[in-house]
Amino acid sequence: RAEADGGCVLRRAHLEPAHALAVTWYTHHKFVRTEQLADGKYERRHFLLHAILNDRLATRVSSTNEDLMLLRTAAYYLQAAVLKLHVAWRALDRPMPTLYRGIAWAAGDHAPRFVEGHTRSWVAFTSFTEVDRRAEDFIEGADTVCVMLKAAANDAIVAPVWPLSMHHREYEWLAFPNTTYETMKYKPAPLEFRGRPAEAVLSLGAAEADVVSFHEEVAANRKREHQRDSLANEESRMRNDCEDAQQAALHELASHEESEWQRVTGTGRRRRHCGAECWLRRTFATVRASALPTASLFAAAVVLVGVALAWPGNRPPENRARRPQGPLQLVRWPAGDTPALRAAARGSVKTLKTIVDTDGLDSLRIARRDGVTIALIAAGEGRMEVLRFIAEHPGLGPALIDTPADDGDS
Repeated sequence: RAEADGGCVLRRAHLEPAHALAVTWYTHHKFVRTEQLADGKYERRHFLLHAILNDRLATRVSSTNEDLMLLRTAAYYLQAAVLKLHVAWRALDRPMPTLYRGIAWAAGDHAPRFVEGHTRSWVAFTSFTEVDRRAEDFIEGADTVCVMLKAAANDAIVAPVWPLSMHHREYEWLAFPNTTYETMKYKPAPLEFRGRPAEAVLSLGAAEADVVSFHEEVAANRKREHQRDSLANEESRMRNDCEDAQQAALHELASHEESEWQRVTGTGRRRRHCGAECWLRRTFATVRASALPTASLFAAAVVLVGVALAWPGNRPPENRARRPQGPLQLVRWPAGDTPALRAAARGSVKTLKTIVDTDGLDSLRIARRDGVTIALIAAGEGRMEVLRFIAEHPGLGPALIDTPADDGDS
């Protein structure tokens, strides 16, 4: 829970380092302070910030100017942190839990009054916990007067400070100074059971000035959330633009390689055709110089023309619908990819169908040098339309999809 709810609260609270430090300092059990004595020596003394701060707030006095400045700064940042954490918790739409607090005081101290129907306030910061057993630990074994409080937060400004506390298992909550409480029910401790605490049920509330501060912080928090969302959207848009630019560059490179392939193969086809034409001319000249009859010459010419047209690669230049049939493994890009592999990477089912019509179905079964097939390429690029085309084709089917690469990937 400390990682789930606590992390959400801290992300939404927009705390500054001073705010987090004030909360951690306040919830810490003990600190060490070095003081100079009258004889010039130094002494290390332990002190509790929450005890000193609450005592100064309750009595409204301070011993020295140094302590006054220190406590004022700590109280300012602590109060701001409590307000920010409270607004962040409210923004999560989580219900306020039931809070518990155990109070124990000596017989000579001024005891707080809990009269049913009466409303009073705490001047200083007040700590609560979600776990009733933790509150009982504070008064367990005390031989003085003690009270067990059970409070409903209502609209009071109470913030979860346990995400920043060293003792997060206490689930400590901190109430604003001047938080009001109305005693709904009070049950005194029975005289016959020594050590059993009194019980009080309270309803917490906030002062009018604190309500105004709460609404101002809510507006400021919404503005910060809007700015953060705008920044995240801008970063997402820039990331998408970069990905689109990379895809456009890859498509342009593929188109350039395709045109270069067309140019090279077209030039070779024209050269082979011209060679066959020259051979026919020389043959006709030889036959014409001989004494064969006209019918024999015509029959020989028909046979030679049929052989020339049926010869692989010797097709007329105007017939550009089909590419030369041959060992397609030699027609590759520099990366070792065939046109079918590139078409599968782009998700072009139309191109794959054209390749099947022109070069045959075996051209789609040709794998890369590392054994990667068009099915693996389409799966890696997320091209579902290509995978669907392979699975539904009767000549390919699931057998091609299940074919692994050389390294075992499938």
